[in-house]
Amino acid sequence: AYSKSPVRFGGIVMLAVGHTAIGIAIGLAVPEPVAAFGLGVFSHHLADTVPHFDPGSFLLDKPWHPRSTKEYTARDWIFVSIDAVLTLGLLIGAFVILPVERRLAVGAAILGALLPDLVHNIPFWSPGLRKITWIRGWQDHIHRRFQITVPARHWLFGSATQVVPIGLVVWYMLSVRG
Repeated sequence: AYSKSPVRFGGIVMLAVGHTAIGIAIGLAVPEPVAAFGLGVFSHHLADTVPHFDPGSFLLDKPWHPRSTKEYTARDWIFVSIDAVLTLGLLIGAFVILPVERRLAVGAAILGALLPDLVHNIPFWSPGLRKITWIRGWQDHIHRRFQITVPARHWLFGSATQVVPIGLVVWYMLSVRG
């Protein structure tokens, strides 16, 4: 059985590339940037409820705490680096392929889709942000609560739940390019 766990990793989780792909799809479907941003934030929490593999999969047996970069292992840095490169590639691809008139809504939706992890999981500024009461409350009561991270031994299933939607978004992006 997969554990529904509030355990999080101090890196960019679900995978940023998955949240980015969902943001692109929202931005293509919703041309109004403010609405796209709001739906992006909502989509983040919805996507986190899909069982997925991320760096937190290796930490499910440990109590959660905000991690500093000093606690990162080589595996963590490799994982985050690969995710960052894939995310950057998807971002560049989206803004090269998509029609100019869609870019603002797509960018707003991507920002919304990434925002919860950008606030919560970046060790360079997240500890300071967690000192702000309403941000800490949002993170503790909403963001971590809806996270379903599969154990590392189920990495194939947890990866497929992200690769399939990413592939569909790339296909859709290519089909709507201007």
